[in-house]
Amino acid sequence: MVDKIALSMSPKGVQSQQQQQRLIMLPQMQQAIQLLQVQVMELASLIEAEMEQNPVLEYVEERDGPDPERGDADYEPEDHFKDQDTTAEQEMRFDEHDFEILKQLDDDFREHFSESENYSIKRTADEEKRLTFLESVVSEEKTLSEHLTTQAREAFSDIRDYKMAETLIGYLDDSGFFTTPLAEVALLHQYDEQALKHVLTQIQAFDPPGIAATSLQESLLIQLIINHKQHSLAYTIIEQCYDDLLHNRIPFIAKKLHRQNADVSQAIDLDISKLDLHPGAIYTKGPPQHIVPDATIRKEGEQLIVDTNEDPIPQFRVNRRYLKMLDDPTLPQETADFIKQKIVSAKWLLRTIDQRNDTVSRIAQSLAKRQASFLLSPDGNLVPLTMKEIAEELELHESTIARAVSNKYVNTPRGILPLRSFFTSALGTEAGNDVSSSTARDLLRKLIDSEDKKRPLSDEAIAKLINKQGIKCARRTVAKYRGELGFGNAQQRRTYS
Repeated sequence: MVDKIALSMSPKGVQSQQQQQRLIMLPQMQQAIQLLQVQVMELASLIEAEMEQNPVLEYVEERDGPDPERGDADYEPEDHFKDQDTTAEQEMRFDEHDFEILKQLDDDFREHFSESENYSIKRTADEEKRLTFLESVVSEEKTLSEHLTTQAREAFSDIRDYKMAETLIGYLDDSGFFTTPLAEVALLHQYDEQALKHVLTQIQAFDPPGIAATSLQESLLIQLIINHKQHSLAYTIIEQCYDDLLHNRIPFIAKKLHRQNADVSQAIDLDISKLDLHPGAIYTKGPPQHIVPDATIRKEGEQLIVDTNEDPIPQFRVNRRYLKMLDDPTLPQETADFIKQKIVSAKWLLRTIDQRNDTVSRIAQSLAKRQASFLLSPDGNLVPLTMKEIAEELELHESTIARAVSNKYVNTPRGILPLRSFFTSALGTEAGNDVSSSTARDLLRKLIDSEDKKRPLSDEAIAKLINKQGIKCARRTVAKYRGELGFGNAQQRRTYS
């Protein structure tokens, strides 16, 4: 007999409806967020990339006549094609500037043919000097891996040793340190661990000094050995008193090594302080990034005027030929759908860029109004300001403000500043007012710069001095700001000379 309870507990397929709220990020929304976050120069690159993918977009050239983009009523679409008909005639005209260009092209061809074995040419002294200068300017910087691999080819004659060297070089971090356990590398690449260790030791003698060390301490010791200072007091300090050195415990070091405080301080100043803490960083630096402000806040009299920087952004529009193609009844439906899709994408891009520039402009105008005292006076201080306050004023979401100010700069009477630097937290005062946290940071920096280095101020003492200025600041807040400014504690800032 079948148990009724067992039958009732048998699994059954059940259909049910459930309502959920989900936010689906469309590609257009992702593009809008991306364009809002990037700097103006990155925006120009993204637009150029989009124009390569979207055939209906074209660059806008400067025109003297009417243009529908500006709302001119007497514009005729055929004008665009009339301009193209006169291009061939205009290209046949030459002036003195054009002949100078032809002369330069002739010089370039002479340089090209001079490289051929069947063609020889004599250059003047000025031409040789110019060519030498150009060749010296055009140079490709080597990476750390390439620099070390070149040395490895000369150092290792055995092909297996060279392969191990290539493997070890690939494990170096941006600072040039080898931090991966040697046993792990040996296991992954099926090398003998002792052989790897021997090759690593040889790589540590490469340029730059201190490269391929397993720790900062070892790197500093290697640098001293390369500089023939392995018997110096500096070497002994790093080898035997490394932790005390990091914490600037000069008396402990002097007592342990039976030396005077002045001797230890001199060894640190003359030898240790000149060592490279990141020996490989010089080869991992990227090209210098030039800051291009997204907006300018300029002073006119006692007023602040905001201008957005749209110069780097290429001007473009929808090519009218594609619009006319849609009126052709013989156009295949597949082609028409493709053109319509690209036109919609182009219009969305135009709208997104306008919205992005408008958002940046509104934020800059609000900051200029709220931080006017800071911008108009060389001694002015920032007032406490949060992104939430700006978001409420502009009727935008706080995340939109955060994205809009990310990685962007503004040119002001006080210099080029990050937009994010205008947002600071508040510290209370005895008078009941609020001051910006940047004001407390500036005061802290001045106190540390002017302190007696033989008797540096503790965090508690600095907090009391800031409180005397009428700003409420706790000791832990001082410690936080001190770390952000890159200052050590009182023990680490102390000098004994």
